[in-house]
Amino acid sequence: MLTVRETSSDKDFYALRSAWNDLLMKSRSNNLFLTWEWLYNWWETFGSHNELRILQVRDNENLIGIAPFFVTGNRDGGRKQINFLGSQRVGSDCLDLILLKGQEQETLSAIFDYLLADRNSRSAMNLTDIPENSRCIDLIKSNYSDRFYILRKDHTLCPYITLPESYEAFLKSLSSNMRYNIRRKRRRFENKFKGEFVIIREKSELDRSIGELIRLNIGRMEMKKITSPFCDKEVSEFHRRIIPAFFDRGWLRLCFLKVGNDLIACLYVFKYEGKYYYYQIGFDPAWEGISPGTLLFSYCIEHAIREGMREFDLLQGRERYKFSWTRHVRKNMKLKLYNKTLTNRALYLGENLKLIVKSGIKGLLKRKDEYD
Repeated sequence: MLTVRETSSDKDFYALRSAWNDLLMKSRSNNLFLTWEWLYNWWETFGSHNELRILQVRDNENLIGIAPFFVTGNRDGGRKQINFLGSQRVGSDCLDLILLKGQEQETLSAIFDYLLADRNSRSAMNLTDIPENSRCIDLIKSNYSDRFYILRKDHTLCPYITLPESYEAFLKSLSSNMRYNIRRKRRRFENKFKGEFVIIREKSELDRSIGELIRLNIGRMEMKKITSPFCDKEVSEFHRRIIPAFFDRGWLRLCFLKVGNDLIACLYVFKYEGKYYYYQIGFDPAWEGISPGTLLFSYCIEHAIREGMREFDLLQGRERYKFSWTRHVRKNMKLKLYNKTLTNRALYLGENLKLIVKSGIKGLLKRKDEYD
């Protein structure tokens, strides 16, 4: 007999810590952005104006499913919407329901049957950043198309590097020009500037390192005439929470280029379950000429291989520099679900029309490029 319980208080969310991560390890959706640490700290930072609505599915007392939801809207007459925790402002790349492997069908059914039976749940669902291979996508579409208008669309592109057993093998996978440039730039950095690649090892170094990360990221972004995410006070607060939390779990790799006593560039990386996740980069614009981004990535990839990692995830984004390192990509999807009412039908048809028009424009532009 499966039962569903709601978690709506910070205290009860905090109490789920151990059970949450245990279930995550036993699910097909095990990734860093669904850990209790990431989502609890996200909620503590950004959740004050919203409604926490985590659904637990239990088989007797055994936790077999978590729907990590929060609800926006309805405070000032706005439309209520169910979202994934972590889906706003911090770039959580892979979000999903957390379901015990082998029991996904019945667990997902318990979650959705509960929502459909509750009149307070008659709101739209906006579920973003779901990996395209998630079982939840197919299960929702195959089991609930008669109860919801379901809109599925591509959301983000996520490049990644499959890591071989040695750094030399990795270099051989790159173009000869890229390989030559990496070796040349590393020799120049090490010989001319006596530069070093360092990773923060001591917790006592974190406060200074966070400040340097923020300074270097803002410097890089200002050079590109882009506002750094760290200029947002709440975003900075979130990372000041998550960095020590991840350090304690062994999930943090805060990497710097160092010349003398100066930290001139930083790569903010997470390590989790055989993968490195690249999150942010920053460098002093005065050192742009040494190609700090190329140097950081080459050293960090080499270190990941030495640690036995199988993948270096470049996370969402089509930035050109990512494709100088890899041609492998994954997609994340967005699902929008509307209860079948006349009002929601209008909303669904409007969203669907936007997708058709957007797809048509892209097709015309592609044909024009081919013709030109």
